[in-house]
Amino acid sequence: MRMKVALSAAVGAVLILAAPTVASASSLNYYIEVTQAEVDFLQFTVSNTNVVGALYSDTLTGSAPSLTISTTEANMTGTDDGGRLTVYFSDSSTPFFGTVTGSSLSLEVPQSGGTLATIRLNRSSLGAYNQVLTRWHNEINHTNAAAAQAEAAAQARAQHQQQLLDNLNGAIATVDNDLSTMQSPGNLSDDLAQVDNDLAQVDNDLAQVSNDNSQLTNDNGSDHSTLCGDVSTEYQDAGVVVSDTHVMVNNAKSTTSPDLQQDQQAIGGAPADWAAYWVAQRALPTYHPTTAIPPLKVAIGDGQATIRQAVEHINGDIRQADSYIAQAYAMPNAAQKAMACGATQKVPVVPPVRWTRQP
Repeated sequence: MRMKVALSAAVGAVLILAAPTVASASSLNYYIEVTQAEVDFLQFTVSNTNVVGALYSDTLTGSAPSLTISTTEANMTGTDDGGRLTVYFSDSSTPFFGTVTGSSLSLEVPQSGGTLATIRLNRSSLGAYNQVLTRWHNEINHTNAAAAQAEAAAQARAQHQQQLLDNLNGAIATVDNDLSTMQSPGNLSDDLAQVDNDLAQVDNDLAQVSNDNSQLTNDNGSDHSTLCGDVSTEYQDAGVVVSDTHVMVNNAKSTTSPDLQQDQQAIGGAPADWAAYWVAQRALPTYHPTTAIPPLKVAIGDGQATIRQAVEHINGDIRQADSYIAQAYAMPNAAQKAMACGATQKVPVVPPVRWTRQP
């Protein structure tokens, strides 16, 4: 309150005042001051020289949409000496001095620094005061409602914007997962490395056939039965080369098929995922992923290349294994023919693999 009086709080509904009971209507006085954020209303009666009344201060507090009116009241007593008032508020020992001039009342209000400030109140009425409060409450209700509506609209826009962002981030994550799968599905790198390890085992098998052939050289001069037995051993170990090649091929199929199936599934789902991404991207044209999304055709091409390269890797190992098989059988076949131990054996050939999309 501008008048700096210690008042009791009474916040809430519009304060509607009723005129006090007085001995003479001529001694009933109302004065009001209205500012942008405060209304001070003074009502008092004068009986002889005694002044009795109250000061009501209504202040706008808070901010929309929680703007409200805080109302305080202070009792007033004092004396009137021909229009010169000396009054006290709420049992305070500090006097306030006022002067009635025409239709106004000038009230000197002590300030904290010891100076005086003059507040001018104009003659009014209960009805005028209540009209001010009613107008204020109507304006506050309108302002609060408008602010609440604006806040709700802003919140709705923010939620919609966040939903669009969530949609875009989700679409980006899906596309990124497709790209990752198409470029390196499952455990493809590890599985192809295992195929290479299996090929190394086939190479070791070939080395055993070479050892067998060396044994045949060591047994040169032995009886025919011993030499033919050495050739038979060579054929047996050559068969291990073939057997381990088939193990390599079977392992390659069983381990890499799930990887390539993941790649194929990612390729199959990519058109829909890319379409969803571009819908989400157009909804937020100013937001872009950290890494640019490649065109769909490029992404699918990369996925198909991954499958081709994996199959070619496996078939490259199979071709190498076939060369080991040819070498493994060349040695006992040459010995078989030289030793007249019987008919030579046909060199087995392991066919390459083909990728067939799984259902």
